[in-house]
Amino acid sequence: TVAGRFEDLAHEDDYREAFGMVVARAVAPLPTLLEYAAGFLCVHGIFVAYKSRDYKDELADSQKALKELNMELTGNIDYDLADEMGERTLLVFQKTKALDDKYPRRDGVPKKRPL
Repeated sequence: TVAGRFEDLAHEDDYREAFGMVVARAVAPLPTLLEYAAGFLCVHGIFVAYKSRDYKDELADSQKALKELNMELTGNIDYDLADEMGERTLLVFQKTKALDDKYPRRDGVPKKRPL
């Protein structure tokens, strides 16, 4: 376990673009979440975001972030929770090339001013 802010840890050599997969659930809206994840993903790494089935507006709002962060949606997996607790979707993204050093932006900025 590592304690720290996404924005800081993703600039440290031990973590910067060092992981083949990042998974997140209920962290932030998708444009912000993409910025958080991109700093940790290696090129061609996979990011999986757990979302509700009404993710389409969030995805539409994420087009600039996807382009800036060199990420692309590669698929989605829809499923139903047990005991009629609702429907969810796993959005699957792939990082296509290295991330610009300016991302993720400094503490709090991705959340306050999403791409």
